[in-house]
Amino acid sequence: MLHLFDNKFLQLDKYVRALDYRVIISEEYATDDLKNASLFPKVLKSGKNFKDALGEDKDINYLIRLLFDFKPKVVILADIKTYSEILTIWLKSTTNMDKETFDYYADCFAHKQSKQYNNLDFYGIAATMKSLWENANTFDFSDLDYMPSIEFMFASAFYDSNFSKKSKLQMQLAKVVKRQYEYYILETKKCIDTYILDSDMQEILGGRNKTINNYHELTRMSTYRLPFFKEDINSFEGEGYLPGTDSKLNLSLASDKEIIELCRLTDDVALSYTGVSNPSSSFSISIDQLPFLMKDNLQWPIWLSDKTKELLIQDLSKQVMSVSTTHDNWKYMPAVKRGVFLDEEYNSIISEMLAEKIGMTYMINIQSTVLFTLLIYFKSLKQTNNNERLRKFTLK
Repeated sequence: MLHLFDNKFLQLDKYVRALDYRVIISEEYATDDLKNASLFPKVLKSGKNFKDALGEDKDINYLIRLLFDFKPKVVILADIKTYSEILTIWLKSTTNMDKETFDYYADCFAHKQSKQYNNLDFYGIAATMKSLWENANTFDFSDLDYMPSIEFMFASAFYDSNFSKKSKLQMQLAKVVKRQYEYYILETKKCIDTYILDSDMQEILGGRNKTINNYHELTRMSTYRLPFFKEDINSFEGEGYLPGTDSKLNLSLASDKEIIELCRLTDDVALSYTGVSNPSSSFSISIDQLPFLMKDNLQWPIWLSDKTKELLIQDLSKQVMSVSTTHDNWKYMPAVKRGVFLDEEYNSIISEMLAEKIGMTYMINIQSTVLFTLLIYFKSLKQTNNNERLRKFTLK
């Protein structure tokens, strides 16, 4: 699924998902019965092509404006031809890309989408996009106060931190970091639930000798409580520990005291689980000093030798890292609670991202929803002072 703007997304027609509001423009999947609103109330528009779906003389400009005025999440499900046309016109209209940089974007798009879906059709979409660019129409959407896709907001911020949609990025950053913080907390809760019968785990939680039926009586298990934490979420299989709208955790509902408790327990469990430190020992190392290899899943890779671990720990104990490699002691929690980054916080996190040698830590949990390969490329362009190339990927 590819983000266009606000909460509007583009998806290949074969991945029809009945839970979202949707527009279906597809030779194969736009069947006549979908036009029956009583049977399919979440199908906003449906047809074999633009004319069939939207009406006579209606184009992509009409579709974008229609969706802008419709506030719930919408997924446009389109066949390869329509998908290519929508994406090409949208990007030509809203970014400063030229033909050469658009071709580069298309290659990154095909790489990411094909790997994620194991579907080579996306290479066909990229090739079609490239062929459409020169003759594609452009429209002026500057009158719409939309939230752009985050990749292009970062390209713009790296080029000029005070770009025209800076306030949008400041709000989006609060959501992204909130999601990342919740990811760490939920990963730790998953670790607790998995290793709850381990005596060392129970000791961290304030007790011992509990069974699978009464471990909730452990003192620190009360850290996970309503309303900000709820177990009964009826999620799909495999999604029980994921952050997001339907997650079991919502930090915005927690008090400052409750957040402190959550963060402390998360740090204690994560540090002990990785083997870097036991919270009760004399030697302690902050979780923001965990090495790069551990930051994705809070544990050592299985292939890392004990000697390498020992050397890493020795090295970390002698230094204070200038660039955080995970959630830097939760320092952006005030922005998360506030729902927007203030200028000082915004400048700080942009600087931290540009200082990272590999990757972009705060974007870990949204890799599947953005063209992360392209985002890393934007960061590399800034790091190598290739600002002219970077400018071409910025928002109009």
